[in-house]
Amino acid sequence: MDNNDSNKNYNNDSSIKCNEIENLKNNNSVNPKENYDHIFMENENTEQTKNTTEIPKKENYDYLFSEEKLKGGYQELNKEEMMKKIKQKIKEIKEQESEIHKKFKNGYIPLNNLNKNAYLKNFYHNTQKNKVGTVNNNTPSSKDPHQDKIPTKDNSDAYSYLNEEDIGYMGRFALKLDKFLKYFIQILNVLLGASFFIAAIFYFTGVHFDAFKSSNSSNSWPSSRKYRKPPIHHFEFKGYSLLMTPDRTSNAYKILNQTVTDLSREYKTELFEPHLTLYAPIDIPLEDLKRKLNSLSMMEPFELKMTNITTGNKYYQCVLGKVELTHDLEYIYGRTMELLGLENKNDYFPHISLIYGDFHTIMKRRILNEVLHEKKFIYLLPLKFTISQIEIWKTEGETKTWKCHDTIPFNTNESEDEDEMIYRDINKI
Repeated sequence: MDNNDSNKNYNNDSSIKCNEIENLKNNNSVNPKENYDHIFMENENTEQTKNTTEIPKKENYDYLFSEEKLKGGYQELNKEEMMKKIKQKIKEIKEQESEIHKKFKNGYIPLNNLNKNAYLKNFYHNTQKNKVGTVNNNTPSSKDPHQDKIPTKDNSDAYSYLNEEDIGYMGRFALKLDKFLKYFIQILNVLLGASFFIAAIFYFTGVHFDAFKSSNSSNSWPSSRKYRKPPIHHFEFKGYSLLMTPDRTSNAYKILNQTVTDLSREYKTELFEPHLTLYAPIDIPLEDLKRKLNSLSMMEPFELKMTNITTGNKYYQCVLGKVELTHDLEYIYGRTMELLGLENKNDYFPHISLIYGDFHTIMKRRILNEVLHEKKFIYLLPLKFTISQIEIWKTEGETKTWKCHDTIPFNTNESEDEDEMIYRDINKI
């Protein structure tokens, strides 16, 4: 309305001025140019007076970017200043979002930052919704915690502060359990790796820590005791056994006997005389046994050789030396089975044991390495020896109670019984 009135007044004034100009032209009393300037000068003066009286209102948006409350006074902003403040505010928000994204990148809730209460509130509301199972459609959806306002002294009224207890005991328990499981799995992996490494060392080298103890140690248990299996009642022979011992005057017998004695003393095991078992046990009276095997005395002494040192799975075959199954040895074994009326199952395993015991595999490997390298059997194999008789031993109870009751010596003469020769020739064929 004010603008329309001003336009009407302006039109009326202009019409009046035009009439005056016409009158002046008709009267020729003044210079037209001067009159025109005077008229327009008056018009400009009137417009300036109007402009000074009417001051337009300017809107101020500076309070949008200040963290202090508006107290009546404000600062005028032009367009450039407003754009600068908007860009600066956007930059600050982006920096805050990037910091939050970095903290969330590692997969945990950053409870120690400035926005701690916002995260706790969001977590609490989510757990409550999961318990109820339904979400109220009227309530707005939970905002992204990245977009939440950072609480300060001025905007703390946006929401109430929450403590850690507000997430519920189930939430606290889940967080603590997750942290505990992570540390537990890491420690368990380290322990398993270390135990596997130690077990590999024990398995391949047979090293044990008691080897580093001094000889004056007060420990009464032998170093090999912990490498033995739990005590069991090993198989005890009942009756008699047929054993063949190398010639006791030969170097092979001395080497074997010294090895058995050293190992028995070192590992606190039973002591025995080195021998090759032909058959055991035999539950026959001694006189009947001698009578049945008397024909074997017509055999000639024969030579055998130990080809390899290995470990076994039985008490009496802990560490042993394999003996080659020659034709003479195979013949005397088959002939013995025939004379005793036993079935020949062709499962004869000729060997000479070097130590008895129920040791674990680690300790057996250690003893094997000792025999091969320290006892230098690796250079002695194949070890040859001569068998010249069969001995009948009473093998009941412990080895210290074993006793030789009789022997069946082989024939040392060049002549041989015809029947025995014929029988051997038939077997060869």
